[in-house]
Amino acid sequence: MLDYLKSKFGIKTKIISDEEYRNTVSKVAGSNCAIIGDTMYIRESKVSRLTNEQFFEEFLHPTVHELYKTNKELSEKLIKQAKKDFPELCKFIRNAYKEQGKDVINEEIIA
Repeated sequence: MLDYLKSKFGIKTKIISDEEYRNTVSKVAGSNCAIIGDTMYIRESKVSRLTNEQFFEEFLHPTVHELYKTNKELSEKLIKQAKKDFPELCKFIRNAYKEQGKDVINEEIIA
């Protein structure tokens, strides 16, 4: 799955140590992998345990970011629907990303 998504979206991948992830990537993202710019950073200790769904969700972020910036009406509808359908997940996201601000939280809810 990862190779397929890389070829279709032109995203590079870089597997980095847990320490490097904590000191760099986790300051602007959470979880086990994150896309920053044109590179997906993956925690070395988690790479074998990431599911196809988790990889795909990370690849959604650039699209979600652009949607959130350019189509607020659709974004608000998606957020409202997600809060209705997945209230516990939305609560988890709000708590996990509370220090990164409303926009990051909303983009995570959409993704």
